[in-house]
Amino acid sequence: MQIDGARGFIPVSLSGSPSQAEARALLLPELQKLVPDASAADVQPKGFPKGVSWTDAYKMVTAWHRESENAQPKFGIMVDRLNGAVNGTKTLAKLGYNDLLRFPRGTSVQGAIDKLYGTPSNGFLAKALSQAGIYDLRDFPTGTRAYDAFKLIEDTENPGVVSREKYLEYKQAYSSLAAIGITSLQNFPRGTTVVQARDILAPRAEQMLTMMSADNSMFANPDLSPLDKLAIAINLPKTINQMAPLPSDTAQRTAVVAKLRTVSENANAARQLGMMGYQNLDPFKGMSALKGKEPNATDALALVKTTPQPFDLPRPSPVTSGKDNFARLFMPTTASKIRTYGTPNPVTKIVLAPQTQDRVTKNLLPPTRTVTAAEVLAFNQMYWGRT
Repeated sequence: MQIDGARGFIPVSLSGSPSQAEARALLLPELQKLVPDASAADVQPKGFPKGVSWTDAYKMVTAWHRESENAQPKFGIMVDRLNGAVNGTKTLAKLGYNDLLRFPRGTSVQGAIDKLYGTPSNGFLAKALSQAGIYDLRDFPTGTRAYDAFKLIEDTENPGVVSREKYLEYKQAYSSLAAIGITSLQNFPRGTTVVQARDILAPRAEQMLTMMSADNSMFANPDLSPLDKLAIAINLPKTINQMAPLPSDTAQRTAVVAKLRTVSENANAARQLGMMGYQNLDPFKGMSALKGKEPNATDALALVKTTPQPFDLPRPSPVTSGKDNFARLFMPTTASKIRTYGTPNPVTKIVLAPQTQDRVTKNLLPPTRTVTAAEVLAFNQMYWGRT
């Protein structure tokens, strides 16, 4: 048998579940690459939880496939699934589950991990996230549950463990979206991830940068993504520290600051034009209202908003699908407050308490004692004798 490297599986002609011997013959060559001490004499496949037979292991790592478009579907051993099952078994062992007896019959290794992590009361999910340095969901869109966030960044080769590469990519993508005010994916087609949303908006953001006449020399880091550059330009002057350093000469500094102010205006205008469906400023050239002047984003937006609109105003590109509706996709969303652990909650209600000097206190009588008549006479004689 030869492994099909393009598809990642071993073609199998079986139409149903194999016997123990057949499953052993199919799994063993690949299993020995991951578990060297696995042998044909093993009653159960090594690397899998206790009690898992060869047939059960085969079903866990097998999926239907087609060798060609017209071919009948067949079973094939997915090499990446086999690797994930072996690594997932180690994760289950660390969680205290050396077998699958406490799970419904037919549960796979990945299914057992998903069941455990999907139960918040056991703390397994919180532990896995904290071990990856994730203590809150500030790097995920609004409304994302902890389990859903974990599945987005789970290591496919090592189930139950966060992929650092996936997390950093996801974090960077969400940071780019949040910088332009997009904190949730409610305006995107259902099932869109943050990385996919970033990739959908990136080409249009590149067009917006072109409309605002922005070049890489304006930014301190020219290697930033188009969305990041657009966010920096839109949020000027708060983001001026991310632009190229200002010159030391006073006159040159004043000129650069004035240019940055124009860049900010053009960036906001280019964003609105892009949301309306305009991809560049070429259609605006030659309009009678411009009188031969080269259009910029601010002038073009002013013409679009003119009432009544000029007769020679170009029309934007039509919307053909949800991914083309950039007026909706670029629309800022409402950011919700993120609760975190380990930091004090802000005081929202207080009970009015008077100051110490304003409080009513008990008036205590000075100490007294009973005196005799002789003591009174002696005191009077001493007191009046002074006069």
